[in-house]
Amino acid sequence: MVETVNVSRAAIMGNQVKVSIILPSLNVGVYIGECIESVLNQSLSDIEVICVDAGSTDGTREKLAAYAAKDSRVKVIDSGIKSYGYQMNLGILEATGDYIGIVETDDYVHPEMFERMYNAAKENDLDLIKTDFNYFIDYNGKRVFAPYTRDIEDHYDQVISLKDNPYALRYPQQNTIWSGLYRRDVIEKNAIRFHESPGASYQDTGFALLYTMYADRIMFIPDRLYNYRQDNAGASVRNDSKYAVITEEYRWIHDEMSKRDLSNAYFRALYGHFRLVSYKWNLGRLSPEAGDRFLADLQGEKAPDYDGTLIGEDEAWRNHAEKLLAGDKELLDEFRNRKTEQKKNVRELLDLANGSEQIVIVPAGRVCGSVIEFYELLGIDKVVAVADNAMDEQGKLKYGFTVESVEKAVQDHPHASFVVAVKTGSEEIVKQLTGEGIDRKNIKCVCQRPLMGRLLLTQIGGI
Repeated sequence: MVETVNVSRAAIMGNQVKVSIILPSLNVGVYIGECIESVLNQSLSDIEVICVDAGSTDGTREKLAAYAAKDSRVKVIDSGIKSYGYQMNLGILEATGDYIGIVETDDYVHPEMFERMYNAAKENDLDLIKTDFNYFIDYNGKRVFAPYTRDIEDHYDQVISLKDNPYALRYPQQNTIWSGLYRRDVIEKNAIRFHESPGASYQDTGFALLYTMYADRIMFIPDRLYNYRQDNAGASVRNDSKYAVITEEYRWIHDEMSKRDLSNAYFRALYGHFRLVSYKWNLGRLSPEAGDRFLADLQGEKAPDYDGTLIGEDEAWRNHAEKLLAGDKELLDEFRNRKTEQKKNVRELLDLANGSEQIVIVPAGRVCGSVIEFYELLGIDKVVAVADNAMDEQGKLKYGFTVESVEKAVQDHPHASFVVAVKTGSEEIVKQLTGEGIDRKNIKCVCQRPLMGRLLLTQIGGI
């Protein structure tokens, strides 16, 4: 349970609130206790917790009121509009801290998160600081984590800016709002707000982009201090009906940039790159039917002209993404087939583990290593052997197992299930295994490396 902190709101104000933490909520009664307790138990006590509820009907609002009654640092605001952006803007208006933090109310944070970030922000006079984080789900009674590390090893713990280090601020390094602290003066001076579109879908994108354009001093720290849930059934990522919301968000961002005269080459590149990555991601999450509607909508939208080299964008990747979003049939079929195969692999590997006491993987190549990593991530300890027909592989230690012959694996584990993990040639191995007496229904073929990290947890969270 949360520890009651005997600090009056007036006392906090007298000492100056260091961090205002905004918690937007709507029907998160299952998660809100863990979330708000992780915030109230922060080692940094000079905080205010601004809970903005959009009309919850599952008891969330009552739980927030109970916390506010116990801890005077908590303030509950009722939003009359079901809009994530509107909720966040109410929170910003109420904030009094030097910095503003955001915690999604189905997530939770490390007890030292805000102290570590605030201290670094003050010591380095930062406009923005962000921490790394973990994706997580609750699976089979266990909490499963997949760490996220930004691809900016040389830029951690350094003060950077968009102009000097544009690569470090491109997508996906800078696409999350909830793992950071934002200087309130920068927000107020530049009137930065969220897009107040209906519902809760992608309004964080506009805030993240606009704030980055105004921030002069930015730092990333490698500590994983935020835990980001991937198995909330109500998350917008699972909603096909919201296929066009992301385009509306980018049109709003474009309009805001025009009004604010944010038109230099770096800003245009940042916007163009974020838009392209976001649109491709959106296409990947949608069903083919919703995806076709999304692509049809895009055909009337002029793509922005920008210099991707300014932010280190790969030209081949950009060309592929632009052709894909233009509806190139060959690329689209390949893209969707790969997504379908990846999801199928996840389901089959899980079904295999649920129905087996032992698993043997053949052969000992890269796909095998990925299957082992897949099971290890989920805490499934059923792989008993790795086998290969190649004599030069047998006897080697690979992925924690001494590789043995297929014949020996069958002899030692006749009742095991077998995963044929190879891109090509699976038919011959299946024929060999059935010839050795393994029932075909106990053999699964995986022709590509399975989903990992966030993609895996999101897929499992939706099963």
